[in-house]
Amino acid sequence: HDTILTPLDALKQRMQLSGCRHPTQYAKKIIKHEGITPFFRSLPITIMMNFPYSSLMVMMNENFKIYIKPQQRHHKFLWYFICASAAGTIASILTNPMDVLKTRLQTQNMKGNIWHETSGEVLTLIHI
Repeated sequence: HDTILTPLDALKQRMQLSGCRHPTQYAKKIIKHEGITPFFRSLPITIMMNFPYSSLMVMMNENFKIYIKPQQRHHKFLWYFICASAAGTIASILTNPMDVLKTRLQTQNMKGNIWHETSGEVLTLIHI
């Protein structure tokens, strides 16, 4: 699943930064100038990010359900939704640094854009 979604995500990220609205033409342009590497450059970090994200989300969701006991509440579905939403939010926050790295890898070497590092970890995109 990641081998299919990662290239599409890389294309989406690059299209958002470039302002291009034609995915097929833009994909051909990337392949012509950079080869297929930009589409798969972030695959290792994506795989490494999915394991902790999924593990955290499942673990926290199950723990929230133990403490909140949605099956014993009036609006069960709502409480199950709250447990899952909270677990997903926390897992996303904790794995966000890897997601930022993934985005940097996907947009690396883009013509017309450079990443500029300021104050340690904060990244700013500068358009030339």
